[in-house]
Formats: sequence, C-alpha cells, structure tokens
Amino acid sequence: AWAAVATSSGSASASSLSTRKYRTSSHNISNQGNELQLCTMSAQRAHDILKHMQTTFEKQQQQIEQRQLHHYGYDHDNDYNFNLHKSNTNTLIQPNQQSFMIILKAWAHIATHNSSNNNHKYNSSSSSSSYYNHNHKQHTKTNLSTQVATRKAHQTLLWMDYLSRSNKNKLATPTIVAYTTVIDSFAKS
Repeated sequence: AWAAVATSSGSASASSLSTRKYRTSSHNISNQGNELQLCTMSAQRAHDILKHMQTTFEKQQQQIEQRQLHHYGYDHDNDYNFNLHKSNTNTLIQPNQQSFMIILKAWAHIATHNSSNNNHKYNSSSSSSSYYNHNHKQHTKTNLSTQVATRKAHQTLLWMDYLSRSNKNKLATPTIVAYTTVIDSFAKS
C-alpha cells in the first residue's frame, strides 16, 4: 500500500518521516519480528503522504483561482495565456478515491488483523502466572493498536466527507465501500 501511494504522490520527501529514516526503521522493526509496529508505521507513512498530496492540491487550486481572478480582472483580451494554463491543470496532484481507499484499507487491515490475532486460547498445560502476564500484556498492546487503527480509519472517512462537502476535493467523496470498510474495522475491533 505504501508504494502505491508513494508513486502517486510525486514528492514524498516533504512528509514528517524521511524515506531514508523510514527504510532504516522498517528494516530494524522487521528484523525484530514486530509486524504490528511495521504495519502501523507503514499506514502512518501512507497517511502522511496522502495529507501532503491533499495540501499540495489545495495550494495548486488556490494558485489557479488567483490566476483566474487576475486574468478576468485585468486581461480580458488575452485568452491564449488563460487557455494555456487551463491545459496544464492535468498536472495537479489531486488525491482520488483510490488514494483514500488505500489508506482506509491499511488502517482497517491493522484493526482486523490484530483482532483476529487476539483470539489466544489459554494453554492449560502452562498455568503459570508468567504465561498470564505475558499474554495479558500482549493482549492489551494489541487492543490499543486495534483501537488506534480503527480510530484512524474513522478519522480518514470523516476527512474524506469534509473534503467532499467543503468542495476542497470532490474526488474524496466516500463511497459505500469506504463506509463498510470502517464499519467492518469497528465490528472486528
């Protein structure tokens, strides 16, 4: 999922976590065998890239609006420059439905994957308190990660709705798949 968002963003270097640090961190985490932390970190990285894409798109939209205002306010006779600019709007970095769904599915995957791994059966042959303490701590950590991932999926859905309703990004309009993805992560968390 991270690679798909990274390639569609164009410039991922502006995110809070540099690509170099991300690679180093993910390599260290994978060596430790902590899949949950790696998945969470990857989802957060993808989320950061999506935020950067949306911010860039909003800035580009503002620049277009300013150019249109300037064009219509001062230069009614020169339609060539305005039409030339309109033809370059294909280079906008506008997150679309697929971009948002990648993020939603990443958070939902963490939530549903953690909850399915959370069904530990008690081994009756190992009734020591150390077994209980170890599994209790792991269970608590997993529950917290599941709750965070579910909350992030829900926040992403709300963000999509806000962007669509405020006309900041009409391509962010949540679909039934987006809603059911979040509902599923709540149901399984």
